[in-house]
This record gives sequence, structure tokens and C-alpha cells, in this order.
Amino acid sequence: PARPRYDAILKKNEQMHGALALCLCLCPQSTVDDNLLSALNDKFADKIARMQRGDESAFEDVFSFSCPKFVAPCAPDYDDVGGEHHAHEAYRLQMRLFLKEVRQQALLPTLRSYLKLYSAIDTSKLAAFLDLPPAACHAQLQALKHKAAHAKVWTQGDPLAGAPTPGSQELNFYVSDQLVHVTSNAPTKRYSEYFLRQNAKFDELVTQLAKSQDATSATTTSA
Repeated sequence: PARPRYDAILKKNEQMHGALALCLCLCPQSTVDDNLLSALNDKFADKIARMQRGDESAFEDVFSFSCPKFVAPCAPDYDDVGGEHHAHEAYRLQMRLFLKEVRQQALLPTLRSYLKLYSAIDTSKLAAFLDLPPAACHAQLQALKHKAAHAKVWTQGDPLAGAPTPGSQELNFYVSDQLVHVTSNAPTKRYSEYFLRQNAKFDELVTQLAKSQDATSATTTSA
């Protein structure tokens, strides 16, 4: 009985990684742990690459694998025996809504990649890069700002008086006089801490090997 539970835990772990990959492809973050990113790339490297290119089928595959079981809020029409089977209708509805969101963000990864290259760029030049009219480029900038808006977390009191969550977006920008000003929120990586952790692990490994050698020598001597 322990093996099925272990397999279920492994599957749930894979599903959680898939859901996180979806979230990071739709809304990249700058504060994700490097070890977690490495684990995601090991498990979903091909899917992530396809999703970052805007491949809708990749989003559909990962969502189908990672999503929970959906339940319809109302009972099916049992009198309609000749109609279509509605067991998966709730899942299909959630899939349609999710893919609608994906289509709304189809151009945002490309827009985000161009903004990363500049600290300031004219909207007409950005529109030319995107092969869009200036009005459509403004609409995409508004969409990117809207999708990156920070949610408010309610704790108590007025339901509308929640505190905004801390920002973790890679980019922040604003438009002034047809000029897009861009700032990066990516934190500076501290490589010294990484090397210190690796040195500590190496010292621990050397200590364990020394103890193992001493134990082997003592066994050989007593024999």
C-alpha cells in the first residue's frame, strides 16, 4: 500500500512543477530559486521552450497534465440520454478559459524581450519591432502592465483595503511623451553565497570520506 501512495506523491509533485512552469511562462518572475528553475528545466525543458515561443499546443498539454479535477456546479441533464456526455464539460470550460488567456498574452513575451534591451524606447520604434500600428502597440503595453499588476491580499477589515503583494516582476516601465521608460527589477545574484555553500558541502564530504577510511582501516587492522 505504500507504493501507490508514493507514486501518487510523485505524480502530484510533477503536476505542481508543471503548474509552476505555466505560471512562469505567462508571468516571468525574478525571485525564483535557481535550484527550482533547474528542476523545471530538467522536467519540462522542451515544453517550456515551446511555451516561450507561444506554442498553444504546449500550453494545452501542460495544463491538461497539471490541472486538478474540475467539478461542474450543477448536475447534468439525466433526461437528455441521447445528448453528449458531459463528464468532462467542466474541464473543457476551464481549458477554453485558459487558452483564451494564453491568446491574450501571445505578443507579451516578444514585447517583454524588446523592453529588456532598452532603458528608454520610442513607442513608434517599438511598434515597428512588433510589426503593429502605434495604437495596437499602446494596447499591448497596457495589457502587459495589467497582467503584471500586483494582487491585494486581504487579512481583515474592509475587503477592498488589502495590502498589495510585493512586486517580483522582471521589468517595470511607464510611458511618457511617447517614450517607454524601462527599469529592471532583477536582483543581483550573490555568487559568494553559492561558493560558500558549495565549500561547506565539500568539507562535509571530505569529513565523511575520512571517517569512512578510518572505519575501514580499523576493521582491516582488527581482522
